[in-house]
Amino acid sequence: MKQWKIIIVFSVLLALLIGTLVATSILKNNKDTTSNVSPTPAIDPVIAIEEKDVSKITIENSNGKLEIVPGKGKDASGSETSTWKLSYPENIVFSEASVSSKISLYTQITAEKLVAGKDANLSEFGLDKPLATVSVYLKSGVTKKILYGNETASIGANYVMLEGSGRICTTGSSNVSAAKASVLDFLDTNVLNSITVADTMNLTFKRAKDNLLFTAKSNNNASADGQTPATWQIITPIKIEANAEGYSVLLDQLTKITADSFIENAPKDFAKYGLDKPAYEFAIASKDKTIKCILGGNAGNGSLYAYSDYVKAVFIINSGSLTLIDKPFVEMINSFVHMASIWEVKAIDINIDAQNIRCDIVDSQDKDTKSDFKVNGKDANVMSSSEDSYFRGFYQSIISIFIKGIDVEAKPEYIPTISISYTMIDVKKNIKLDFVKRDELTYFVFKDKIYQGYYVNKDDFYSEKTGDEGILPAYKILLDAMQKQVGGIYK
Repeated sequence: MKQWKIIIVFSVLLALLIGTLVATSILKNNKDTTSNVSPTPAIDPVIAIEEKDVSKITIENSNGKLEIVPGKGKDASGSETSTWKLSYPENIVFSEASVSSKISLYTQITAEKLVAGKDANLSEFGLDKPLATVSVYLKSGVTKKILYGNETASIGANYVMLEGSGRICTTGSSNVSAAKASVLDFLDTNVLNSITVADTMNLTFKRAKDNLLFTAKSNNNASADGQTPATWQIITPIKIEANAEGYSVLLDQLTKITADSFIENAPKDFAKYGLDKPAYEFAIASKDKTIKCILGGNAGNGSLYAYSDYVKAVFIINSGSLTLIDKPFVEMINSFVHMASIWEVKAIDINIDAQNIRCDIVDSQDKDTKSDFKVNGKDANVMSSSEDSYFRGFYQSIISIFIKGIDVEAKPEYIPTISISYTMIDVKKNIKLDFVKRDELTYFVFKDKIYQGYYVNKDDFYSEKTGDEGILPAYKILLDAMQKQVGGIYK
């Protein structure tokens, strides 16, 4: 037994000795290997030039020729800043930000790999007939020309060479895209010349599907602090106040149109974009400029083709942002035929179905001033058990006559069926409304004997729907309350 213990102890010691030798050998080999590895040398860039040293950059490719030059711009505070401008083609509405953002892609071109030297056959890399050439002109008089060749086996990279360098390298997609740029890549996406709602003085809007054409004019009554927006007046096809929840939202959506992408500069064939017969047209005018824009055919994925006479190019917009562009015209106007606050009215005379209804009104915004209402000379100060005024309910039916539709082509004869005359505290605001039968369901509207170009629904006079009574049923409810009231209360 003692002999076996000796053998076991010896075996363990031997194993430990062997393990130590192996570990030492591995560490030594690793140390030797590490010490013999040389760092991969960095590849010199294709070109590296300070922007301040550049006098001009030209880009030539299958899309044509572009020329970029340094210039001066202004920042948000109005201070002068250095920028870059597209000088050729001429008369292009370009974005200084878009131009300036690409300069480093022409002056600082990195090399991913060095693939050939000065003895290489340029045709093997597509550099004998380059797909793009970028020329960087220095203020010193030296010109650096970069040639872009074929795409490499690695997607997103191309062969590139600084002419005369004897080095063929590969470079990434950002530099390649910049070299392939066309004028479309530099156009100003603010296709309405940055006109805002606050800037807008006039809007003309045309819609093909229902032949709608209207013009609106700002009342120019916005507050100086910008907290209260201007109100608007529709001036054609009818004269009426615009609706803040309809028209004003549409105007806001139109002024926010920007180009998602540009398709063609200075197009010659508008028909292929559905722009020869546009679905929508509008012109937005500020104090010093007017921009016209047309929206045409379906561009797919919820987008439309469009054209602005500011950028003079076809572009794509997302139609999802134009939620009110098909809104009925009557929802973009103040649809009340006549809105008058009760405290501004002295008397109302109504003639309907051979009945003459005279309302005398004394009311005030001052809650401490007692109201007094009379109908045909009789006391009409009747309240419900919940303290609602029956006369005020009747008055609400009188002013709740809404425009149903537009008919500017009609030439109705002035033969009133229903009349409502308002005698106002301010006599300059006196007005008479006449309603001429249009058909079994609607009436033409005249104001002071002049046809207004629209019509209203018969229900506004005769509806017996509870809570939404027309004028005549509301009058009957008031009369019933006046006859049955007890102490001025009718339950």
